[in-house]
Amino acid sequence: MAPYQDLKLLERLIEFQDIDKEIAERGLVKFSNHLWYFNSELVALALFDPTLPPEEKSRLAEKIIATAGSDENEQEHSRIIKPIMQRQQMEELVRTGLSSLITKETIRFLDRFDIETSFLKEPPTGWLENSHYNEGLRIVKSLKVVNDCAERGVKLITDFNKLLTKDEDQKQF
Repeated sequence: MAPYQDLKLLERLIEFQDIDKEIAERGLVKFSNHLWYFNSELVALALFDPTLPPEEKSRLAEKIIATAGSDENEQEHSRIIKPIMQRQQMEELVRTGLSSLITKETIRFLDRFDIETSFLKEPPTGWLENSHYNEGLRIVKSLKVVNDCAERGVKLITDFNKLLTKDEDQKQF
């Protein structure tokens, strides 16, 4: 459910350039390393974010419904996951909003977890009373986030460090 929260932070960092350009720039560079998940699949998580305004949920729902019925060329519209998002991509995302990320991959994400999408045809203000939405919310809340790459890196350096020395002071150094 993080896409909306991260989009708001990104927006604030871009706006902060008017106050302190250097700090904003450093924040944007650092944050850009952690935006790999801003993609057409994971944007579906925003549907279940209680802080996402109903108007934005409506835009997401409309775009998902329209995309489901379209014959779009996925290769042309699908966003490629890049480890570092470029400045122009970040500004475009803030300008266009989360709905700009929606493609057929978004629908595949919902299908993959057997999340029934009929609730998308209703106004978002009534979603909490919809059993399909609540089941999707339960599924999304049960997803576990795993950072395999970072965990492997920590394990690798820990094992390597153990091979270098047995002295605890040296290990800490």
